[in-house]
Amino acid sequence: MFSFHYSVYADFERGATLPSIEALLEIAQFLRQDPEAAVLLWCKVQMPEEKLKRLFTPERRKQSRELAEPAAPARASEAPGFENTWVLGPAERERLEKFPWIWEVLLSLSMRFPSELAPERMARLVGVSVDELLSQLLAPWLQSGYLMQSERGIRLKFPHLHIPKTPEWNLVREKNVHRAAADILKDVSHRGLIHRPLTPSQLARWTQRLRELETEFKADPYLDSDESGAPVTVAWIQLLGKRNLG
Repeated sequence: MFSFHYSVYADFERGATLPSIEALLEIAQFLRQDPEAAVLLWCKVQMPEEKLKRLFTPERRKQSRELAEPAAPARASEAPGFENTWVLGPAERERLEKFPWIWEVLLSLSMRFPSELAPERMARLVGVSVDELLSQLLAPWLQSGYLMQSERGIRLKFPHLHIPKTPEWNLVREKNVHRAAADILKDVSHRGLIHRPLTPSQLARWTQRLRELETEFKADPYLDSDESGAPVTVAWIQLLGKRNLG
């Protein structure tokens, strides 16, 4: 009946676990329910705040349809929305916890959307073989269609990625920051750590300046190799917040 065992379905039914988006669509089709309504509810229950939950109500969806112009192909410059965003769920979090370096692959694909990235470059990026990358690490997402493969390489189906703001996902974010920092410190080009008190006006001014620098950094052309063709990876980490200096 389903591609998963009944025991897994029973966990979904009693609310023990949240189904993946693929399993959700299977269940909706079997029960002859509107898949769009099911997906809206699936997204809504994962939102941490009430104002975000309201984005996924049928009423909001109806308003969006009434105001929308005829649909155009998704472009990387379009703002994230229901139609052009891959909302990462429990299944994706489980894979990223097990293979955290996959995030570099997803981030690279998102930055270069809609262009493809060759599997050989992706494999070098995370330090695995092409066979391991395709048959193990990315296989579920290639099968589900969130990743699309052609003769030129692999690309994302949607231009945007959304990570829910939950305690579980915050742990994934924290581990990614620690990993990126550790990689930078192996071969430092520039590193600085400054502690000093800031007044509210100073904090607002420097926060705005950091945002401007980040925008400039993102606007630079995306290059995944140097002049010799060797792959390169650069991480940018910004942290500005309260700390006890006493």
